[in-house]
Amino acid sequence: MVSFSLCPLKICSVFTIKNTLKITKVATHNFKKGKIIMIFRTNKITNYTKIDNRYLEDKKISLKAKGLLTLMLSLPDSWKFNINGLCLLCKESRDAVRSAINELKENHYVEMERTFDENGRFNYEYFIYENPDDYKANVD
Repeated sequence: MVSFSLCPLKICSVFTIKNTLKITKVATHNFKKGKIIMIFRTNKITNYTKIDNRYLEDKKISLKAKGLLTLMLSLPDSWKFNINGLCLLCKESRDAVRSAINELKENHYVEMERTFDENGRFNYEYFIYENPDDYKANVD
C-alpha cells in the first residue's frame, strides 16, 4: 500500500510505503539545485552493514574498488578472502577483482601477506582496512 502526503515544508511530497516487513518514509530536498530526490530505503533490523562513509568519498579510488571494499566489509570477520571466492559473490571476472584489489592495496585499504600452509602451498592473508589511516597506524 502506498499513501501520499505533503511534507511540512510544503515543497515536496512524502510517500509512505507499507509492506508486511517494511515501513519507509522518504523525502529528500536539494535546495541548491532546486530538485527533489526520492530515495527509497528499507528499515534495517537485520542483515545490514554499518560502514564509514569516508572511503566512499575518497576520490583516489574507483567506484569498482569502493564496491569491492564494501562487499569485503560486509562479510563476516572470519571470512577467508581469496579472488575466486570474491568472484563467486559478484559478476566481475578474476581480472576485474584482481585490479580492484590492487587499487585498494595501492591506497592502503587492503594489505596481503603471503604465507605457507602445512602442505607448503602459498596462502594469502588479507587485512582489510575501512580507513587507510588504520593501515598506517598498524604499519608503525
